[in-house]
Amino acid sequence: MLTPHGHDPRRIRTLRALALGKGQDVAPVLTEDEIEARRLEVPFRIEEICKEYFNFDLQWFHLEVLDHMFRGGRKVVNLPTDHGKSTVSCFLFPILSLMMDPNETHIICGVNINDSKRRVQAIQRELETNAPLIRDYPWIAKPKEKNARSWSATQLNVVGKVVNKPNPSVLAAAIGSGDLRGRRGKLIMDDVEGEDARWSPMKRQQLYDFVKLEAIRCYEDVRESPRPLLIALGTPFDVDSIYFKLESEEWETVRYPVYLSEEKITHATGSEQTKYTYLWPAKEAKVDYMRRTLTRQQFAVGFMMDPTGGDSSVMSFKQLADMAVNADVKADQYRTFISLDPSSGSTNRRADYTGISVCKISWASGDELPKLEVLEAHRFTQGLFEQVHFCAHLASEYHCPVVYEANSQQGGTYANAFMHLHPEVQLIRHYTTANTKFDEKMGLTVVKTLVRRSRLKVREAILETEGVQSLLTEVRDLGSSGAHDHIAASIWFVVRYAYEQVRYWNGPKLVNAYANGGYTSNYFGGRPMAANQGGGFGSYRFVSEADRLIQEEREREVRRMAGQRGGS
Repeated sequence: MLTPHGHDPRRIRTLRALALGKGQDVAPVLTEDEIEARRLEVPFRIEEICKEYFNFDLQWFHLEVLDHMFRGGRKVVNLPTDHGKSTVSCFLFPILSLMMDPNETHIICGVNINDSKRRVQAIQRELETNAPLIRDYPWIAKPKEKNARSWSATQLNVVGKVVNKPNPSVLAAAIGSGDLRGRRGKLIMDDVEGEDARWSPMKRQQLYDFVKLEAIRCYEDVRESPRPLLIALGTPFDVDSIYFKLESEEWETVRYPVYLSEEKITHATGSEQTKYTYLWPAKEAKVDYMRRTLTRQQFAVGFMMDPTGGDSSVMSFKQLADMAVNADVKADQYRTFISLDPSSGSTNRRADYTGISVCKISWASGDELPKLEVLEAHRFTQGLFEQVHFCAHLASEYHCPVVYEANSQQGGTYANAFMHLHPEVQLIRHYTTANTKFDEKMGLTVVKTLVRRSRLKVREAILETEGVQSLLTEVRDLGSSGAHDHIAASIWFVVRYAYEQVRYWNGPKLVNAYANGGYTSNYFGGRPMAANQGGGFGSYRFVSEADRLIQEEREREVRRMAGQRGGS
């Protein structure tokens, strides 16, 4: 039953008993309404409280962050390095929140448990040593009895907390450690995304899975707390940082770059100078030093909240998806291919996989790059025979040949499997070399170039399929160490095959003599191409780059042998 003011009498009696002192040096005795008013006024006196009890001069953006945290909800906050983010979120906020309501639970989650323990222990020391704070807010003191009120390296409970509440007042946790199972409380994720996430797509995915599958369970409902909170604070190190992903999923986001404004000043001598307005003026010297000593990209990431570093070639997943959907690749003539980048089959979610794509390609005479539409993309995790059967099904459906990588013994294995299981399928061998894969003009990264130049299209109807999502992820991470690229590589096989046919053909106009028929065009938008690895058009046969290299090697061998004979 509540008082006329809506207060819980049992809680007020507890808080009043604490306020009466029980040995504490307290101000005059507070009435029930005064105790309740003191609690409720905390969010409105944050600046004054922090100055009086913690000797901390809050900046305007610190107050904004704390206001966001007190209002609750799902939040993302990005602040520059060394601008008080951890102090505000992992030290001040839990204490202020307990001053307002000692029954609230706060979970401090860091990238490892040791970081989180340090945060919890800092709060413990403050509550044990800050006599003025405990005098005026005695319900956040350390309990004298230890019955169900743990005060350890990983958690603490304040004296004003209801004993039978299952979660502690403050708890230390870490990503991926299982500490959050069954917990409910205000989850504060501080710097859970490190710089390694910039270079490791797998680490980004693991962190995202943790937030979506485990962290989200900590979010309280209104029955458990009137101001539930789930907040991620840190610096976005990548264009597909967890902070941007959460923002796209309707988490309220605020970012504070280190400069509020920049102004160019021209002196009488003609020289120019940039005048900056700093987010935190006291940090001016350090920020200036960091700007001079860090690279442009490093400074953009750590202080300007810009993970691209001003490089327009760095694109987020969403940007890639938008470009692919909106690309205009209309053309009069196309050729269609099934393409396969082989790998061993596996059902492990994180294991390697085979990339299979269905592409239409058109390459008009005079164009630097082709136009390409992805009709299907598949992240295939089954074994060799299943891959062959699936490609044969697609080849039958689209009436087109299958391009596959023929390097090493694995290529022979696939060729034999097709020959025995589906001899009707036309195969086009693709040979990958280091020179072709890393060719600056037409290497594997040309797939990303096609997306950037709106020459690779994905229909919106298939955008959310697993294969297309994997393809866009691969395109974004092309060039990153350890990143998968199988579906992107299967598309590249088609582009590279077309490029080689156009590049090495200098003969007269060809007449279609495609062996098995059913193919109405032998052109890439006006340019002739090869039908398959063994067939040709009329009396001519296209020369692939692999064939050319082999032929050149043979010619060198012949010349060498001839030279030896002449010398003998």
